[in-house]
Amino acid sequence: MAPRFSGVNARRYRVPNRFSGFPLAGGCGAAPGQITLDHLRPSPEWKKQVDELQLAKECEAEIRKGIKALAKRRSKEEKWQRLIQKVADEFRFAGG
Repeated sequence: MAPRFSGVNARRYRVPNRFSGFPLAGGCGAAPGQITLDHLRPSPEWKKQVDELQLAKECEAEIRKGIKALAKRRSKEEKWQRLIQKVADEFRFAGG
């Protein structure tokens, strides 16, 4: 049984149910109060999109790891090149 209200509260309580007969979940005609867990179960298309998104995230993470490893290797090679150049310059200066 609905609670009894008076005045403004009664008007607020008597909100028309605009969704009765609204086709939810593929036209089942359920009102919002009649939604079951079957209506909330993810569709195969949604599952496929989530799987593709997860794969894209994993690929992006691997690419980022590769870029970081490449940058680290290049930094190390540049450090060695500077060291070799410094030693070569010292030998040229000392020799002549």
